[in-house]
Amino acid sequence: MRVAIANLSLPADTIWSALTTPEEMAKWMGDVTNLTTEDGGALRMGSKIRFTTRGKQVESKVIAFEPNRRLSLRAQQGPVQAVYTYELHGAGPVRVTHDIECHVRGLLGLLRPLIARTLRRTDGGQLDRLERHLAEK
Repeated sequence: MRVAIANLSLPADTIWSALTTPEEMAKWMGDVTNLTTEDGGALRMGSKIRFTTRGKQVESKVIAFEPNRRLSLRAQQGPVQAVYTYELHGAGPVRVTHDIECHVRGLLGLLRPLIARTLRRTDGGQLDRLERHLAEK
């Protein structure tokens, strides 16, 4: 599901850096603390990211990585799996889209619409926060 679209008047590489550098990610992702990659570096294909959000430890994995174009992160918490995709379109202004796919196993699958709405509400403001973060740099 598409959760947000932003048109940013910045170079794609500036936006990409904010999307893939752990120190910057922690500033715009929302209720995220202690964000680190397994190897301590910037994101790349296969990177594992660990962070705390809303009091819970979460691990994500980079499952798509096309520099200055597309980043997808897969997070799993129990039976709920969410895939967050950020795509950059154009040269300037750059249109950035944010999509979330939600998959739920087992009986909790009945709650998938509610879980998806919750993800939209809690994570749908990421592009607004990204835009504010980039404006402050």
